[in-house]
Amino acid sequence: MHRAGLAATIAIGVVAATKVLVAVFLWLTAEADQYTPLGAVVADVLSGIWLVAYVVAAILFMLWMNRARRNAEAITPQQHRFRNVWVVIGWLIPVVNLYIPYAVMQDIWRASDRSQPTLGLQHREPSGLVLLWWICFLASNFSLTLSAQYGVALAVFATISALLSVAAAVLGAQVIRRLNAMQVTDQNAFPAPAA
Repeated sequence: MHRAGLAATIAIGVVAATKVLVAVFLWLTAEADQYTPLGAVVADVLSGIWLVAYVVAAILFMLWMNRARRNAEAITPQQHRFRNVWVVIGWLIPVVNLYIPYAVMQDIWRASDRSQPTLGLQHREPSGLVLLWWICFLASNFSLTLSAQYGVALAVFATISALLSVAAAVLGAQVIRRLNAMQVTDQNAFPAPAA
């Protein structure tokens, strides 16, 4: 695996691991009516680590995704559904970010598939792996939002979010690895691997 993909994979793994630690911490402190001073510090540190890891992972993943998109366009220079600028902007605009990153990733996958060169980009088979990754990613974030809104079941929602985050991290790593393999069939092939 190459540097950009490896860095994104590690950062995504740190995000998932931090979510697991937060869920464990919430279960350990679920019986207490109030955090102890040490518990409050631990909660703040874990939240800070998670936030920093999340931002770093998002940046690294978008950088990798941008490179993968450019490589996909070199492999199959057909019209993608969204312009290249949406690789980044699609993640940042509320509501739109529920679909556009997924659609862009599916287009990257389809364009990187060298097994069907005669089919148009939108007629190629979409990836079930990309769909599963996206579902786990969205569900993890929605359950995290629910955990923030319902304090009664905070530990439960945080645990669900952590488990979905781990699943999304594993699937995301597979997407990165498989796309890299699809984009470069050997070490001397053009374009250079994105992952």
